[in-house]
Amino acid sequence: MQDIHSHLRTIKRPRLLISAARFGLSAYNRDLEIPRLFVGESVPGPADLIRTLANMEMEIDVERRDRKATYSAQRHIAILVALMAESRRLTLVADAPATRTTPPVDRMPQPNASGIEALRRAT
Repeated sequence: MQDIHSHLRTIKRPRLLISAARFGLSAYNRDLEIPRLFVGESVPGPADLIRTLANMEMEIDVERRDRKATYSAQRHIAILVALMAESRRLTLVADAPATRTTPPVDRMPQPNASGIEALRRAT
């Protein structure tokens, strides 16, 4: 298979399927969806996950095109959502800097939003 990102850019699917998958991205929960897609199978490691999802999507798209009774639009959309989300995740991980330049959010200094100091000075 060609590079996974170039493959994802070249696949042609009906607009309704893609729109539904994009809509589902906001509710995607990796810990729930990935095991649900691989019921009875072992979940592939992070490196093989996108390639496996792409193969699953190609197989289910063949079922759609052949109008097989076993085709499930719900499963097709779930696979597309997972494929899109995992592709984004892979891109974010690849683009992330090797060293952290900013402190974690929970360790960053926070401004005093309550105004307690100003209240103490006024009374």
